[in-house]
Amino acid sequence: MDHAGGPGRVAAPAAAAHVGERGVSEPRTPILLRLADVTPRPVSWLWPGRIPLGKLTVLDGDPGLGKSTLSLDLAARVSRGARMPDGTPGVSGGVLLLSAEDAADDTIVPRLRAAGAEITWIAQVPAVTSIDGNNPPVLPLDTPALTQAISDLGAPVRLVVIDPLVAFLSEGVNSWRDQDVRRALHGLACFAETTGAAVLVIRHLTKSNGTPALYRGGGSIGIIGAARAGLLVARDPEDPTRRVLAATKMNLAPEPPSLSFRLDVHDGQPRIAWGGESPHGADVLVSQPQDEEERHDAQDLRAFLREMLELVPRTQKEVIAACRAAGFDVSERTIRRARKAAGVTVQRQGFGPGSVVVWSLGTHSGHIPDIGDRDSEPSPMSGIGRYDAPPLPPEPPMEDPEPDPEGLFDPVLDEGDAWEP
Repeated sequence: MDHAGGPGRVAAPAAAAHVGERGVSEPRTPILLRLADVTPRPVSWLWPGRIPLGKLTVLDGDPGLGKSTLSLDLAARVSRGARMPDGTPGVSGGVLLLSAEDAADDTIVPRLRAAGAEITWIAQVPAVTSIDGNNPPVLPLDTPALTQAISDLGAPVRLVVIDPLVAFLSEGVNSWRDQDVRRALHGLACFAETTGAAVLVIRHLTKSNGTPALYRGGGSIGIIGAARAGLLVARDPEDPTRRVLAATKMNLAPEPPSLSFRLDVHDGQPRIAWGGESPHGADVLVSQPQDEEERHDAQDLRAFLREMLELVPRTQKEVIAACRAAGFDVSERTIRRARKAAGVTVQRQGFGPGSVVVWSLGTHSGHIPDIGDRDSEPSPMSGIGRYDAPPLPPEPPMEDPEPDPEGLFDPVLDEGDAWEP
């Protein structure tokens, strides 16, 4: 293709002019990186599949669920080169902490010791010195000071924790304004890449229950957008004393399974006691009701669904009718939330107007019997005594379905649900 400047050539435009802060026109020219000159390399990990080195990771969660304690557990593991909670190999190095909510003497150090940390390789940056005196560090202005702190520590720093992020953003950064946040975090991302450290930033969740986990973190969507990985700490919907660590975002590897943990007490200090994998994903965790009574109702509904589907899959109409007869709320949001939390899968059987949506548990073989081959009565539900195992009404004919103002009986399947004709 011919362009100005001759065949196969592109005429070089004049350097763009930019009016700087002093009102003086400053030339701005591009820096060209030829990708053919780039040597590919694999991603390095602080925690394989969850927290990458040299990148930003966001850890979200409501107050009081153990986000800070979890970050100190990771700091302790890095300080002594221990394995990660899932048994994957860890890395050994220094840790830098920025904490606006906990004091070093009565909280941070005792919790690190309870976690078995090698304190020598962990440091905090409570302030930076400037002509205005000693003030807490602010981002992105003080990223050079953090680089200096890493150099002063005398050990290769592998983890930097910023808890919480919004406490360290400069006054000129509006955490709810996407452009402000992306500019601020660009500097932090460059800091992570230059130092090779994993930067873990912590933030609280908003109150918008029901919103997907990716959008529940406080501040602009630009925060999670700038991160290469996102994690969530939430209460286990089946056990309020247990917590779950789930992935909300993973750009560099397959999404890892959720892990459960508890907050134990050791020498008067909380510490993390890790469990095994958890079936609860991030979206299910953030959709759980906050009210105690609502949580109990949700647990009862999950148990009801599991007992109903334990032996045989059932049509969605059967399930909804049984839930309604048992006195449960059958609004679409409640049923959908309970279905996901109970581990129920949804499949469509058949084509066109004669097709049906079938619910089943993952314990089934995958074979869905014809609806007419099954008994009309559900399996006994001995564990849910107060529901008296209500009989299911006969299936209405397909050509004359019952009114369905809520649109529950044949919804569009959720993304990720199986579709089998």
